[in-house]
Amino acid sequence: VAFEDINYGISIGKDGMDVYTSDGGETWGTTPPIKDHQEFNGSRNSLKLGQNYPNPFNPSTVISFELPAAGDVSLKVYDIAGKEVANLLNGFLSSGNHNVTFNASGLASGVYFYRLNISNSAENTSRVMKMILTK
Repeated sequence: VAFEDINYGISIGKDGMDVYTSDGGETWGTTPPIKDHQEFNGSRNSLKLGQNYPNPFNPSTVISFELPAAGDVSLKVYDIAGKEVANLLNGFLSSGNHNVTFNASGLASGVYFYRLNISNSAENTSRVMKMILTK
């Protein structure tokens, strides 16, 4: 389970299906909530985390993200139980587009999550995405 803020969250439901909430977890559904029209269209200047490619992958994949401003950034990978299995990035990055390659040759097949955090004077934000390792 990962929450963007106090209301909006995502979890992996039965059979690997993504489920979403927009009311702090009181109700869950399979349709992602749209917080506002500007954010949906991508016109808001915010942290963007892309889906890894390829997905599913074996043994390596590329994770892309866009930073709206420079700041301290971390990118970590977690297993389905929430245990950190890799620390891919931890340091200061400039604004703009970035790519990180993740090699999971030492990990078992399964569902993993990657979490991008940025901290600077303008924001302290996280984004989480799901990826699948198949061997």
